[in-house]
Amino acid sequence: MYGTSVCHRAFTVVGSDDTVEWVIGRDLLADGLEGPAGEGDIASTRGMFRTERLGRSRVPVHRALFARAPWGWHTEFVLPLMAAAVQDAFPSIPGAGVVSVCALIFTVASFWWINARQGHLKSWEPHSFAAIVHCSMARLRLPLVLHNTGAKPIVVQDLRLTFPDEPASHLPLLWMSSPSRLQPGPGDEPKLPAGFAVAGREAKQLLIEFEAPFSGFVAEPRDYKVQLQVRVGHRKGWRSLLTFTLRAANIIDPDRYTVYSNAPLELTKADRQKADAALLELLDKQEDLSAPGERKRRDSSNDEGDTGTNL
Repeated sequence: MYGTSVCHRAFTVVGSDDTVEWVIGRDLLADGLEGPAGEGDIASTRGMFRTERLGRSRVPVHRALFARAPWGWHTEFVLPLMAAAVQDAFPSIPGAGVVSVCALIFTVASFWWINARQGHLKSWEPHSFAAIVHCSMARLRLPLVLHNTGAKPIVVQDLRLTFPDEPASHLPLLWMSSPSRLQPGPGDEPKLPAGFAVAGREAKQLLIEFEAPFSGFVAEPRDYKVQLQVRVGHRKGWRSLLTFTLRAANIIDPDRYTVYSNAPLELTKADRQKADAALLELLDKQEDLSAPGERKRRDSSNDEGDTGTNL
């Protein structure tokens, strides 16, 4: 008597296109990997299994053995495909050996993916910044988030900002310090640039201050395309980490080092029309409220003029 752990398989009826589903014990299928097994209507042999009444199964034994297994998605999908590929490529290998080799390969690959895979850094557009920009100096302070997508830590050696769409005379803004807050002030405790590590599958939030003396960059009230570049320990040279829009039109006082918003204005055309209509309505109400006062002042001035004339 074979165990109660079962597998549902479809058989093709001999001489017909009809199929019938049978419930077969997994122990029978496992024994069939080594040699003939089973008595009665169902018999399992190496590689395939058959029934005396219905004919040959559509799939090899090793696929049926793992189908709908209770061990997880990898045994239900990955291992059967791997076993089928190995069985087809090396038909002389016993079925049990095929399953063992595939399980070993899957275990090693899973360990590498979880513990040793080298990922890459990701970052996102900052929604605020601090800036002071004039002809002799350009300084930007950005809040950044760096995320490591892999399992191994990534060492960040250096960062810089470039303006790819601007003339070549614009020098990159270099990493000058790591301040403790976004708003510049007398209580700042900036730290000199130092490499740091981003642990695997983790994110790191930090403030970076970029500066370049005589950079040739004088902010105009428009949008700038800015590229954040990074140097990491496991690769050579500068690599692009993030390209975002710096909304320099929000810098209302370039000579003052303060914080500005970099959030995009996501107003549709209909929203702008509604805002304009509301503004016009508000101005009309203010004119209506101020009209009686102006009329009284004009009347009083006329009265004073008349009095002076009569005298």
